[in-house]
Amino acid sequence: ADVSKLKLGDSLYVKDLNLGKDITVVSDTEDLVASVAALV
Repeated sequence: ADVSKLKLGDSLYVKDLNLGKDITVVSDTEDLVASVAALV
């Protein structure tokens, strides 16, 4: 996944990574990988 493509308010979760059928995810698929927020 290319986090440089994320826009303000976007989030990327483990389930969004499209790792393929030969990859086993051992953490929760709802875990947050990255999010974009404005600094105020």
